[in-house]
Amino acid sequence: MREAPPYRALWETAAFVADFLAGRVAATDPLWPANGAESATGYARWAEHLCGCACLQMALGARGPPVPHIQDIPRAVPALGGYVERPDGTIRGLIDAGAVAWLDQRLAPKIFARFFAGRGILIPGSLRSA
Repeated sequence: MREAPPYRALWETAAFVADFLAGRVAATDPLWPANGAESATGYARWAEHLCGCACLQMALGARGPPVPHIQDIPRAVPALGGYVERPDGTIRGLIDAGAVAWLDQRLAPKIFARFFAGRGILIPGSLRSA
């Protein structure tokens, strides 16, 4: 039997997840520095946009490749279309196609070709034959 994937969340203090979902301000998370954000304000700005990154961390942790720091993902994927920061300051993403392209370039293409196959997620051509 496989082990369950490691638990990851958008916020660092797992005990406060329900509080954050209920409206607690993310910048009050006492463990925010462990997130890799440059400031509490930056942590709060990005926290609600890291769901896909947390899922990627869980998938990576379950499959064995090195798990990147959660803030490393949104720093790496914008050039591939994984996040779009709009002129008004809003953030769009994590966008699946950009995230999969990042996985293709940086991590373990064969593992992720199998993981994403059949899940309705766009697979870059270089992964299709993996």
